[in-house]
Amino acid sequence: MRKMSKSQLCVAASVLALSVGMGAPAHAQESSGVSLQALQDQVNSLQKQLVQLQAAQEKSAKAVATGRRAAKEATPSNVVTVDEKGAFKLPGGTTIKIGGYVKADAIHDLSNRPTVTGTTSADSDVTNFVTIPTSNDNVLGRRHNATRFDARQSRINITSSTPTAYGPVGVVIETDFFGTGGTALTTNSYGVRLRRAFGTFYGFLIGQEWTSFGDNAQSPELLDFNGPAGQTAMRQAQIRYTYDLKDGNTVFAALENPESDVDTTSTSATATTINHYPDLIAGWKHQAGWGHFGLRGLVRNNAVKSSPGDASVYDDETWGYGLAASGRFKPFVDEKAAYAKDSFMFLIQGGTGIGRYVAEGVSLAAATDSSKNLHALTTWGGNVGYQHFWADGLRSSVVYGHSQTTLKSFMPAGAHKRSDSVHANLIWSPVPSVDLGFEYCWGRAEDKNNAEGFMNRLQASAAYRF
Repeated sequence: MRKMSKSQLCVAASVLALSVGMGAPAHAQESSGVSLQALQDQVNSLQKQLVQLQAAQEKSAKAVATGRRAAKEATPSNVVTVDEKGAFKLPGGTTIKIGGYVKADAIHDLSNRPTVTGTTSADSDVTNFVTIPTSNDNVLGRRHNATRFDARQSRINITSSTPTAYGPVGVVIETDFFGTGGTALTTNSYGVRLRRAFGTFYGFLIGQEWTSFGDNAQSPELLDFNGPAGQTAMRQAQIRYTYDLKDGNTVFAALENPESDVDTTSTSATATTINHYPDLIAGWKHQAGWGHFGLRGLVRNNAVKSSPGDASVYDDETWGYGLAASGRFKPFVDEKAAYAKDSFMFLIQGGTGIGRYVAEGVSLAAATDSSKNLHALTTWGGNVGYQHFWADGLRSSVVYGHSQTTLKSFMPAGAHKRSDSVHANLIWSPVPSVDLGFEYCWGRAEDKNNAEGFMNRLQASAAYRF
């Protein structure tokens, strides 16, 4: 006789029990040749088999659990394992993950080439709208139709987490290859530079990280390494504390590295900047399923002194204040199509004496005049953009950026006053670890004398993540 399963036994026992319980008439039982006692015996037999089956299943489950426990205990405590996310788990509980990507860029400038620090081809690997030539009478202004290939944005990062009785201790260190050195004439051996290096514990972050005045979650997805005009794109050493208010709300405060950025071109003596106090930044952020919104404030000190031995003594300081608001929203978050991933992003920031906290405001926090006085400058900027998903792995971003500084009358005619930018791209990920894209970038620069310069750039990129 074939052995019955647990479910079959349960059904059979129930049917027989029901038959017995109905109390069939005696003459019907006798006519069928089946006695009440026989039915009762079958019910008892089925119940006995059911009990035996349950006991066998419990025994099997205990054996499986015991086997798993034995296998876990058999793993030596000094062996490194790998979890399902690809992180290495070290003896003692620390997990370490290595990540990053290789990114290759092909850049073609149709018109005036913006540079970073000099006049070589490597200086144009990223956009810098401040350096767009505003005159065609110089070498840079005549550099049209210039092509450049590079892989300097390639990046390596290491993250770790160590459990403690008071919560995990996290560590992040990240580098790329935009350091100094190298030459396109031979090996393109550019130096490795430090991007981020910090630790986290119990709400504190200490080390070098993106400034707390910025909002990386708002930043648009662009192929251009520097991004739009008017953004905050700065990493520096800091001490930050973040407190979770629950319901998606967090507040934070930070003391960050001070670096006075002053325009001293109008001075008759060499004025050297000096840093008296750390920059103070505080803010609030709300995170929800539709996106996020945040507000931040900044207080900083800018100071200047003359170099030793100068006949004219410059010794002045001024305070700077700034505010920023930013966010990223999903307008179709409840939809099921690919465009449910679409997002609208914005950033607006400004203040007096904030200088370098707006990308194009570097060295424009304040300016010295010939009377030994230091004057704070007002700078504001931001960007607005939209990202659309044509399909799950195919998306486009369009972003407009702007920055502007109110200059003083004593400043030179060539001082940078305004920047504008537009980025538009198409990025395709045939698999999650590969991005292939094409982007157009337009830029405009204007100086104090109202002279203008324009740039037009095409860029194609391929990124392979690990």
